[in-house]
Amino acid sequence: MQQVFAEFWANLKQKSSGSKLLRHTDYKLPNRIRYSKSMVFISIAEDNTSALIGEVNRFQLNIVHADSWFEVVQKHDENERIGLLWEFADPQLELSVGRPYSLRNHFIFTAVHLLHQSNKLKMPDWKDELPSDDKINYKHLDQFGLNWTSFKNFKEKIDQLNNKEFQEATHNFRHRLQHRFRTHFDFGLAPFIDRIKTDGGITYAFKMIPPLELQALIPELYKQHEVALEVFHAYWSLVNEL
Repeated sequence: MQQVFAEFWANLKQKSSGSKLLRHTDYKLPNRIRYSKSMVFISIAEDNTSALIGEVNRFQLNIVHADSWFEVVQKHDENERIGLLWEFADPQLELSVGRPYSLRNHFIFTAVHLLHQSNKLKMPDWKDELPSDDKINYKHLDQFGLNWTSFKNFKEKIDQLNNKEFQEATHNFRHRLQHRFRTHFDFGLAPFIDRIKTDGGITYAFKMIPPLELQALIPELYKQHEVALEVFHAYWSLVNEL
């Protein structure tokens, strides 16, 4: 086992050398007189931006850890490989596959709140139409953001995070994990019964979902992390315009 961990740490060191971690010190609000008119804006911008940086960085760390373990287990026989994947790679993969969805919602939530605060200062006919926090979602972006130049780019970028292609590539893993039963990584079929309503009545089909092949999944996760970085930079440009 000591040799296994030594190989993991060697992989992790090599893969981390080209990491693209965001640094908190690079993203500080500019000094603007109008910010003094809204302490709520300042608080949300500072606190949520710091949280977003942490989540985007954590996304990369989860992927790199999973990738490093995946390379290690390839050198072992099937029984050992299954055990090592389940214990060490699986938790990182589960977090990674769900991260684009959660990040997308974090960005939407923060952007809607900041746009709402800035619209209050910009629009003479402004009305407080912000829904409660638990009701804020994607549809509110256009409602609050269309008057800002940087908004279009931010919206285009966020549309690529947890997009349809990624959901299909992961067999909609995040949704199945949270609402039904999860699929597996690299080994094991996921059986389920599909209830189908037809003109002739109700039928039940017994189906299987194949495991997600890590050779294909991990590159998809790296792509989504690149998208997350693009979303963050588009978000920061928007913040600097507000």
